[in-house]
Amino acid sequence: MSVEVQYSTIEGRGLFATRNLRAGTVVDLSPVLLIPPDQVDVVDETVLRWYVFDWDGESTGVVLGRASMCNHSPDPNAELFLEDAESGPMAELVVTRSVRRGEELLIDYGPDHPL
Repeated sequence: MSVEVQYSTIEGRGLFATRNLRAGTVVDLSPVLLIPPDQVDVVDETVLRWYVFDWDGESTGVVLGRASMCNHSPDPNAELFLEDAESGPMAELVVTRSVRRGEELLIDYGPDHPL
């Protein structure tokens, strides 16, 4: 395994490299649970609101894997790609620049993020 969840000074938990990683390395492939548009408002009233991603402009997805532990940075070192796979919606976490062992993997949550 090339990543693990550890304590993060950013937001309590984060995803960290357990070895040096090169740009382009896929470090996690996780299934995504899609939330129908008519249920998104309900999810926004729960703790899950911090773990959802816009899927297609209508549906919202919850990543069901380690990638959901990535914290936000406006200067990320990884990117989460959401895709339709044969087995259903998936999220692929890819390192976008070299990452050292022990470094936290960070993604950009997008323009609506308050930081």
